[in-house]
Amino acid sequence: MEALFISKDLLEYVKSNTTIIAKIHSIFNNACNMEYKEKLITILTKDKIIAPMSIVIDNPVGFDFKKLKINSNNKFVFTDEFIICSNFTFKVELKNAKVYDPKIERLENYIEEEVILKNLIKMKDILFEYGKLDFFYPLLDDIKNCIANDLVYKLRIIDIGKLSNGLSLKNNDKSYLFIKNKFIDFLKAIISYDIANIQDYASNIIGFGFGLTPSIDDFISGLMISIIYLGDYYNLDIKNIYKFNNKLIAKSINKTTKVSSEMLINSAKGAISKGIKQLMTTLLSEDDDVSITNDLKRVISFGETSGSDMAFGIYIGFAIFTDIRYRGNWKWIYV
Repeated sequence: MEALFISKDLLEYVKSNTTIIAKIHSIFNNACNMEYKEKLITILTKDKIIAPMSIVIDNPVGFDFKKLKINSNNKFVFTDEFIICSNFTFKVELKNAKVYDPKIERLENYIEEEVILKNLIKMKDILFEYGKLDFFYPLLDDIKNCIANDLVYKLRIIDIGKLSNGLSLKNNDKSYLFIKNKFIDFLKAIISYDIANIQDYASNIIGFGFGLTPSIDDFISGLMISIIYLGDYYNLDIKNIYKFNNKLIAKSINKTTKVSSEMLINSAKGAISKGIKQLMTTLLSEDDDVSITNDLKRVISFGETSGSDMAFGIYIGFAIFTDIRYRGNWKWIYV
């Protein structure tokens, strides 16, 4: 097989090491995760979207990583020309792969703020119609009380009993009671740029939620991404925003799954999947409801709930930073 895409960070990492012999971390139908020197490397099938430290392969119809009989005793050997599994059931040629740069790119054609706000209303409608936000539905009232602006005030109230996947927290669940105040304390620390205490607030919630990348982690990743993009939009000091993001997660990356910790590290430094990058570009540079709908639906399709939770973090980040009352708390890092 040939690789269709390889992320620039992975290509540079492979070239900086003579030979990489990676061990298996986890295997799914359409993804295989490997570890090498604490780095996580992912091979994805072509129905998935390229992300940091990953490769997308041109697999045949019906391809399934689980059918390759790969186990924890097998290794993957990487060179800058190919990848091969030690049991010889899998080989990928890299020479024709297109290179994707996961780093956030500065946009040159920003739209007016009033159009961004209109885009966010569309984003909210699509997110609550098609998204899987079961973890966050019981927290909506608390979020609205914490962020008092029109965008958040109009968050749709959902009948929790009618949610699709049955994973929702209930208002009287111990899980909900455990996370409720801790989550709001974290949001307040974001709003106030509480750099002294943000680590502790984040540590109280990171690793909590559903999935291989827990819901809270996905939310925080989306939030950090929105802060970086809007920091550029509002002419904030991006270097200080990166420092804030790194401070936010530094105490907690070992409290969650390996896949999730890598996601948080990448998001903090502005390394994101192609799907997220396209969504952010559309929100900030286009006046096009169809593009927003298509881009957001693509993000929502990530994982079981991960895409929805990350998109919700992006939305809340926009709701905070497009409000001058909250953005003003960050005013000392304006360029």
